[in-house]
Amino acid sequence: MSASTIAWFTVLLLVFTNLIGLLYSILVLHTDLFNKFTIQKKQYVKGVFAKRMPLYLFNITLLLTISGVGAYF
Repeated sequence: MSASTIAWFTVLLLVFTNLIGLLYSILVLHTDLFNKFTIQKKQYVKGVFAKRMPLYLFNITLLLTISGVGAYF
């Protein structure tokens, strides 16, 4: 297996797992599916998730870039 193949599989795995985490976060915030499992009784402030999304995207971009380059070399 070549270095570029390993790098691509690493990046695809990270994208897939981060998409699962994003979908889980959206489900928790916008549905009542997991209410019986909550630990905190604090109410969710609407707009916090969307307000922090650029930071999340920046962190994921850095993660993918550094991991992809690191897996290649």
